[in-house]
Amino acid sequence: MQMDLESVDVETFVFKADKCLEKIKNKCNKLEVQSEKLQEVTEEAKSVQQIIDNDGDLCDQAMECYMDLKHFKDKINSKREQKKKRLMFTKMKSSQ
Repeated sequence: MQMDLESVDVETFVFKADKCLEKIKNKCNKLEVQSEKLQEVTEEAKSVQQIIDNDGDLCDQAMECYMDLKHFKDKINSKREQKKKRLMFTKMKSSQ
């Protein structure tokens, strides 16, 4: 910024400097808003991650319940089949 101050039109310089300062101030304000938004998103991201983790846990629990119920159902079906076979065997023996 080396200038000969005598050759500078002071009014033009002040006008341009004011515009430049205003632009810098606006950019700073925008950056501040952007930083706040980033902070909110970061906090939301933590919240979203927590929700995802909770949903994952619930999904795991639901799958565990599903597998327990399926295993229980398979056991019941197996016992029912065994009962049917015994009944058929008993009927066949009694008819001989």
